[in-house]
Amino acid sequence: MSIILFGLVVWSVPVIMAASAGDYFGPAAAASALAALTFAFSGGQALGPVAAGYLAEITGDFSISYMISGIAAFVAIGLALLLRPQKQA
Repeated sequence: MSIILFGLVVWSVPVIMAASAGDYFGPAAAASALAALTFAFSGGQALGPVAAGYLAEITGDFSISYMISGIAAFVAIGLALLLRPQKQA
C-alpha cells in the first residue's frame, strides 16, 4: 500500500510547484520563481540527510529527526492552507 501511495504522489510536487509558480508570479517570472523553488527544495534534499545523521550520531537514534520531519510537514501543510487563489483579471 505504501508503494502504491508513493507512486501516486511522487511526481505531484514538481508539477504543483511549476503550476503555482506560473499562477503566482505570472508567465514572465515563472521560470525564475521555479528556479528559486527548485534550488530551495534541492537544498533541503541535500542537507536533510546530513542533519538527520548528525542528530542520530549525537542521540543514538533517528527519533528526533523523525519528529522534526513530522513537525516540518505539519508546518508546510499549515502554510499551504494559507495560500489564497489568485484573482482573475
